[in-house]
Amino acid sequence: MSRALRGLAVVVVLGAGALACGDGGGEDEAPFATAGASTTGDTGDTGDPGDPGLPSCREINQAVVFVVFGGATSGADGEAAGWVDDPEAEPEARPSAAAVASAYREVGYEIVYVALLPSETLIGDQPVVDAVTVWLGLNSFPVGDGVRVWAPPGDGSGDPSVALIEELARLGAAGVEVDAGYAGDQETVFPLVAGGVPRDRVFMVGATGGEETSGSDVSATPLRDEDLSAHVAEVQALEQICE
Repeated sequence: MSRALRGLAVVVVLGAGALACGDGGGEDEAPFATAGASTTGDTGDTGDPGDPGLPSCREINQAVVFVVFGGATSGADGEAAGWVDDPEAEPEARPSAAAVASAYREVGYEIVYVALLPSETLIGDQPVVDAVTVWLGLNSFPVGDGVRVWAPPGDGSGDPSVALIEELARLGAAGVEVDAGYAGDQETVFPLVAGGVPRDRVFMVGATGGEETSGSDVSATPLRDEDLSAHVAEVQALEQICE
């Protein structure tokens, strides 16, 4: 993509998602306090006293986590480092992954994208959170209200898996229920499970065979590329949680 077109995309996508992005920095940050789906009413009241209807999506703290590299992207070897080295070498999107994320948003879930690169990383002249947000928008992933991009704080001196576990624990302490997680590879399964994502709702995207574990005690459900379209339909069939 040309630099001029990318600059325009940055303005459009970041303008839509400015309040929804974060790098996992301050402890007093409220990650979903200002994020929520558009609502059709303040309370979801149907007018029937016996049927209060669905709550507003701004009152819902249920989320799904997607690991960006390997989950949203194709998972090619070295794709993250290659993008940092050459901003024009953007990773390829994994087919149907955007449709999975969009299906969750449509039924009311918040989305947390996890970019396991230090938040101080620059891709070209953009912080990694901004660069990933633009990439997601350009590849049809939902961004903006109800969506957050997180990266481990700092310069990379810490363990990103530990940082993710701590971030998921912080979200849980803040009342956010993370109902499912999509790992980019076997190494990202453990922090999702250790961070509190239900073990039977952790999917290893792009799994090529019958592997179900990334360690002796940590399991994930393999989700092959050819099964993603069917998985989209499963997500679309979930009960609407808000409006």
